[in-house]
Amino acid sequence: LAGEIVGWFQGRSEVGARALGARSILAHPGSEATRVRVNTVKRREQWRPLAPSVLAEHAHDWFNGVPPCGSPYMSITASVRVEVREKVAAVVHVDGSARLQTVSTELNPLYH
Repeated sequence: LAGEIVGWFQGRSEVGARALGARSILAHPGSEATRVRVNTVKRREQWRPLAPSVLAEHAHDWFNGVPPCGSPYMSITASVRVEVREKVAAVVHVDGSARLQTVSTELNPLYH
């Protein structure tokens, strides 16, 4: 599925401003083209970055400032580590941050 965009759904639907793994759009974050393509499909402004889901146990490999409790409800922003920003270009905001979701086996085993 390299380069493809996937619609992911499992279980009951979600309510709220953020997709947290029950109804989500999954795409490779390494390209600005991914951001443009997803924002076009969603009819959003092109400057909007995508929000990443990251395995909780690897969050600190990608982001600085993730609290010990993580961000399972996509409620915080964290600084994307400088050395990995090019690898996740579609999720990096102009200030170098991202609003991330940490995904754990305890809260969402299938999405993990």
